[in-house]
Amino acid sequence: EFAIGIIQSYVWTILTASYLKDTLYLH
Repeated sequence: EFAIGIIQSYVWTILTASYLKDTLYLH
């Protein structure tokens, strides 16, 4: 379960970073 939490946090961070990059590029 602990490993799953780490993976979820890792994926969430990547998705957030990608979203922020897209917003910065659009503006």
